[in-house]
Amino acid sequence: MAQFTGVPYSDIMIASIAPAILYFFCTLLYVHIMACKLELPTVSRTEAVWSVMKQGAHFLIPLILITALLMMGYSPLLVGVAGCAAILLTAAIRSHSRVGVRKIIEGLKSGALLALPISVACAAAGIIVGVVGQTGIGLQFTQFVVALSGGYLFTALIMISLVALVLGMGLPVTAAYIVLAVMAVPLLGDFGLPLLTSHLIVFWLSQTSNVTPPIALAAFAGAGVANASPMKSSVEAFKLAAGLFLIPVMMAYTGLINTEGDFAGLAIAVVQTVAIIIAMAVAIEGYLIKRLSLLERGVAFISLPILLFNPAGFGFVGVAVVSVLLFMQWRGVSKGYSRAA
Repeated sequence: MAQFTGVPYSDIMIASIAPAILYFFCTLLYVHIMACKLELPTVSRTEAVWSVMKQGAHFLIPLILITALLMMGYSPLLVGVAGCAAILLTAAIRSHSRVGVRKIIEGLKSGALLALPISVACAAAGIIVGVVGQTGIGLQFTQFVVALSGGYLFTALIMISLVALVLGMGLPVTAAYIVLAVMAVPLLGDFGLPLLTSHLIVFWLSQTSNVTPPIALAAFAGAGVANASPMKSSVEAFKLAAGLFLIPVMMAYTGLINTEGDFAGLAIAVVQTVAIIIAMAVAIEGYLIKRLSLLERGVAFISLPILLFNPAGFGFVGVAVVSVLLFMQWRGVSKGYSRAA
């Protein structure tokens, strides 16, 4: 993305912080709701966290080094080599984590074998990118989607999501992003979206095939580990990863990608996104702090287009509706506790 856009890697990282936090918030919210619906008991894991940190806190050093080098503008290739060297040196600091020469050789062998299918896929993606560039298919694709979408950005985003889903079924994330960026970024630019925002939207949508039925590779792998139904697991994964679909849409319609130092616009976009994440979660699951009534779920559904499209600047009404729902849920639980007491 840094090569495509000419934007420094550090700037891309900074612009991606808010969407990344919102995605994890979305996932954790769905996990919380599912745990509440199943009435799972809470368990303190403080001791386990401290035990892990005690044994492996020194491995944070390579992560800090990689981040610092990227922020300083060094190339990703150089940073990757420096990170690998830092891991070996850091592991040698403590006796229980030292790696011998034999394990280093085995690790190099495994890394080379794992890189082969990815390299082949990226090479194939490069061929496709070359064909698209030389034949003008990308321009034809842009004109086709614009005509088919009727000039509406939301419809175009849905079509790009479908293309990303199909590409992701046969290509790794990076290769799918490269192919889709060549065709879809000019299309999004025609709708007036900034270059970096367009690339981030395409990159996020390129991840969706891993958790989208019927071919959800990550969900199917998790189902195998858990000995669960693959299709049911993919449906649940689709809900857990709703942020992969929702946040790119919010990038397009709000100032979630802050490239001009507009922190007020960023704050408004974050509040609007948090509200729509909560509204969608409670509308789908029918649960937040306690079970929602049909009326409450209906109100949550109605607030979704208001929060997303912000008609006539009335997006704050959707935020107010979600706030009222939260207050009613909290008040209902508080009353239940007081009566029990």
